[in-house]
Amino acid sequence: MPVARGNAVFLLRQCFHANRAEGKAEGEALALQTLLRKRFGALPPDVLAMIANASLEQIDAWLEQVRDTRSLDDLFGPTTH
Repeated sequence: MPVARGNAVFLLRQCFHANRAEGKAEGEALALQTLLRKRFGALPPDVLAMIANASLEQIDAWLEQVRDTRSLDDLFGPTTH
C-alpha cells in the first residue's frame, strides 16, 4: 500500500518540523529570559508568562530590542510587577 506509506512519511515529516519549530521557540524564549535576567535581575511572573505565551515572531522582536531597551516596561509595556 504505497499510498498509506506515503501518508505516514508525510505525517512524520510534519511532526518533525512542528517539533523543530517548537524547540526553536523554546530555545529563543530561554535566550531572551537569560539576557533579561543579566540586564534587569529577576524577572516578574507576568513577564515570564508573556514570554511563555508569545509567538516565535514576538520573541524574535523582543530579542532585537533587548539591547537598546531601558526597562522591562519599555520592552513589554506596563506590567503588574
